[in-house]
Amino acid sequence: MRIIVVDNDKNGSARPIVEQFSAGSDVLVVYDIEPVQNIARTRNRAVALAVGDYVAFIDDDETAEANWLDRILATADAFNADVVFGPVKPVLPDNTQDWIRKGHFFDRERIPTGTPRPHGGTGNTLVKTEVLRRSNMILDPAFGLTGGADTELFTRLQKQGAKLVWCDEAICYEQVPQNRMTVGWLVRRSFRGGQTVSRIFFREMTVAEKLIWASKRMVGLGYFLLLPWAWIFGKHHWVHVAMKASSNLGQLTGLTRFHFREYSA
Repeated sequence: MRIIVVDNDKNGSARPIVEQFSAGSDVLVVYDIEPVQNIARTRNRAVALAVGDYVAFIDDDETAEANWLDRILATADAFNADVVFGPVKPVLPDNTQDWIRKGHFFDRERIPTGTPRPHGGTGNTLVKTEVLRRSNMILDPAFGLTGGADTELFTRLQKQGAKLVWCDEAICYEQVPQNRMTVGWLVRRSFRGGQTVSRIFFREMTVAEKLIWASKRMVGLGYFLLLPWAWIFGKHHWVHVAMKASSNLGQLTGLTRFHFREYSA
């Protein structure tokens, strides 16, 4: 086993932290730099440095339970899976506002272990290295500043015949920063997510499916009309309606040349 850290800062600002950790680690730590700001290119560089049978991804703002890797590997063996996804549980600050807690905006889906998945992200994921290697392209750099490259990758792998499953016991935790506790951030994230959906799935639809899909998204813009009334039921309900409206708008604008760059400086 080896730990691979790829720094997406051309100046190598993470190097001292990694070297300090590496000095006391029983596991080999590999450090490299991806000088071009692009999250897809950064993860691709990490995969290129991998030599084992599996690559396990975890985000830089997450921590894992001590038995995380054992459990996600055991699930891969038990279900003969090519890809295994695990839950990421949010850790909110003590001063989190009530409307955030009531809205459960950062909670993610939990399902039984072994459940097949059509796609997923790289926040808590195990992938057979050979499956990545035989793919024509790993993570698409076109999504490197907007986000969504991981969803596109796993959607593509599933269509190529890879087996994707869930492991509900391999748990990671994400410290949710204060700057995400705003209506603006939640609405922007929904907008970007909507753009990702259309960029990935619209291109695979037939003409008839595209017309039906676009019509539904136009109807979905009607959520904007509900905003004045949604506040009656509480701020958390109002924000959910705003997020649905933003998602539909994002899905429609995802078909244009304008793509919201969530990961740009």
